[in-house]
Amino acid sequence: MRSDGRSGDLFANRPQPPQTLARNSDPITSQMAAEMIVPHLGEIEAAVLAFAADRPDGFTDVELNAHFNITGSTYRSRRHELTQRGLIRDSGEMRAHAKAGIVRARARRHIVWQITLAGLKQAG
Repeated sequence: MRSDGRSGDLFANRPQPPQTLARNSDPITSQMAAEMIVPHLGEIEAAVLAFAADRPDGFTDVELNAHFNITGSTYRSRRHELTQRGLIRDSGEMRAHAKAGIVRARARRHIVWQITLAGLKQAG
């Protein structure tokens, strides 16, 4: 049951054709990966939204990928789609993340993302 009282998949309005997830100019391996992920898009988006709901101080894409133990763009891309749908927003803040061996003052800064009220409602 959806949080709005209707039945159905919260994440049913997903782009379905794999070509929408990979550019024609992307390597064939990227296009194959996009094709393989389509059946899992809803559950990945739900996981990203739940992750965001558990972080009132927000999160960066670095923290998102670390949480899901992934280095690729799978979860970052789902965060981007949730942002486009108004469920996650740019907080206007930045957070520095230093890689091993890099001085903190030279650490790369990343956008801090936060769940929106609409996102909290959808996360249930």
